[in-house]
Amino acid sequence: MNDMYKDFERVAKKQRMCSSRTTGGLNYMLEECRAARVLLAAATCSQNSLPPVSILSDLHNQLKKPDFTGQVNSLQKEFQLSLSKLGKIMDRLLEEEITKALRQTESQRFVLDEVIAQHLFREGQFQLGEVFVREAGVDTVYCYKELFQQMYSILQQIDQKNLNPAIDWTKELRKQALHFDSLGHFEFQLHRLHFVQLLQKVGHGKALQYSRTNLSQFAPSQMMEIQRLMGCILFANRLEHSPYADLLAPVHWEQMKKYFGYAYCTNLGQAQVSPLSTTMIAGTIALPRLLKLANVMMCQNFVQSNSHLGNNSLACDMTASEDRKSFSQLPVEIHLGKEFVFHSVFACPVSKDQATEDNPPMLMPCGHVLCKVSITKLAKGGNNRPFKCPYCPNEFVVQQCKQLHF
Repeated sequence: MNDMYKDFERVAKKQRMCSSRTTGGLNYMLEECRAARVLLAAATCSQNSLPPVSILSDLHNQLKKPDFTGQVNSLQKEFQLSLSKLGKIMDRLLEEEITKALRQTESQRFVLDEVIAQHLFREGQFQLGEVFVREAGVDTVYCYKELFQQMYSILQQIDQKNLNPAIDWTKELRKQALHFDSLGHFEFQLHRLHFVQLLQKVGHGKALQYSRTNLSQFAPSQMMEIQRLMGCILFANRLEHSPYADLLAPVHWEQMKKYFGYAYCTNLGQAQVSPLSTTMIAGTIALPRLLKLANVMMCQNFVQSNSHLGNNSLACDMTASEDRKSFSQLPVEIHLGKEFVFHSVFACPVSKDQATEDNPPMLMPCGHVLCKVSITKLAKGGNNRPFKCPYCPNEFVVQQCKQLHF
C-alpha cells in the first residue's frame, strides 16, 4: 500500500504541475486578447492608431510565441502516461477478491443495524441516522439521538471557547456520583483551562477565587499542576510572554474537545471510539493477512482435492470455506497494534497458544501459569496423576490447579 501511495502522490504532483502551467498559459492568452481588444477599440475612434489587421496579426504572433499548444499536449501526455501506470499498479495490487477472506457466521442483522445507527448519531449525522433508524426498524437506539445531540451542543460551545456547559455537565455528574472516579482527571483539565481563560480575560482576582472554589478539591493528586497555575497569577497581564505561555496553546482546546467526547461516552457506558470505526480499521489492517491465509488454504485444498475431486476449483473453494468455518481461532497471529488491545491476553509458554474459554489459564501451586490443555497433556489425561512443573522441580496434580480470570 505504501508503494501505491507513493505512485499516487507522483501522479498527483504531475497533475498539479500540468494544471498550473495550463492555467498560466490560458491567463497569458487572455491578457493578450484583452490588450488587443483595447487597441481595436482605440482604432475605431482614432485614425492615428494601428489598423485592425495589424493588431490582429500582432496578436496571432504573440499567441504563437510560447508554443502553448505544444506544451499543453506534452504535459497532458506525461500526465496520462503516469495515470495509466497508476491504474495498472492498482489493478495488480488490488486484484484480490476480498470475499475470499469472508467467514460466514451466524449473526443477527438487527445487532449490526443498531451498531450502524449508534455510529451515525455518535458522528453527529442526526438526519441520516433518523432515516436509517426508520428504514432499518431499530427504534431501540433512537434514544441515543438526544444524548449525542447534547454532546455536540456542548462541543460546539467549547469550539466557541465557552466552557460553562461542560463544567455544568461535570457538576451534575458529581451530584449523581456517576462514573466520577474515571472522570476526575478530565474535570481537573477542564477547570485548569477555564482558570487560564479567566486569568486572561477577567484578571487574577476572579481567577484566584475560581481556583479556591474548584481546584482545591484536586490538591491531593494535582498539587504540582495547581502550584504551576498559581505561578501564572504573577504574569496575569503578560502570560503569553511568561514561562507559562504553553498553557495558552490552541492544542489545549482541541484536546479538551477530545477528552470531553471520551468522558461523555464513558458516562453513557459507550466505548471511547465508535465500535464500528474500530471494527472497520481493524478489518482493514487484518485484511491482507486474511487474504493470504485464504489463498494458502485454497492452494492446499486444491492439491489435496486433485486425487479425489479432479480439477474442480469450485469444490476447492467450498472446501476452503468449510475449513474457515471450523476455526475457533485464526491459525495465524495478526498484530493490530496496542490501540486495539482492550483486555489482558495470556499465551501459554509451553504450547504458545492463546488462552480461550475452552482452554483457560491455570495457576499451579508453585505460582507458574499454563493453559489447561498443556496441564492435561503433562498429566497425561489423569486428574490424580502427579506431573512436574516445566519451570521448577515441584510436582502437583490437576485438581490442585486453579483457573485464572483476567
